[in-house]
Amino acid sequence: MPESERHLGSPLTNNLFSLWLLFPKEVADRLAAHISCISDKIGGPSFEPHVTLAADIALGTAVEFERRALAIDRQQTDRAEFCPIQFGGTYFQSLYLPLILPDALAELRREAFAINGAVPFFPPHVSLAYGADDNARDLPLIREIEREFEGKKVELQSLALVASSDARPIADWRKLRATALDRRART
Repeated sequence: MPESERHLGSPLTNNLFSLWLLFPKEVADRLAAHISCISDKIGGPSFEPHVTLAADIALGTAVEFERRALAIDRQQTDRAEFCPIQFGGTYFQSLYLPLILPDALAELRREAFAINGAVPFFPPHVSLAYGADDNARDLPLIREIEREFEGKKVELQSLALVASSDARPIADWRKLRATALDRRART
């Protein structure tokens, strides 16, 4: 591990990482408010709104995918489009807003999930709740969120390297760094 990255793995318990795509502040704030409200109603955890590009990977692999994502031509990462809310049968995909990612990021996501021999059975998405049960379907807020976001195209603002995994408690997830996807913002 390069010296410049050695500190990223030192305080961590299982040394698995994720890469998250993050939204501009105004979109992130709206999603965070909805996530908090739903979490309060269902008794679930709150978390930062994000789209998982890669999950449960070693640091070196995460850094390589981070490099590749940041090298993608800006025109190919401009906008993602929200789709109608979906409900799933797993804890982390129980209530979410799917997104259509730009092609280059969608392909990178498929490659990243394939590292662990996985083909994502769920679309790229931003979770609205973890562990939501069928009662969440009846929350009036669900339709409000769908009206607010369905069909909306949003810029993906940054890419975050996160100490998180299925085996790490959500309260212990840590964003280690975030880098603007727009190269002009990095110079």
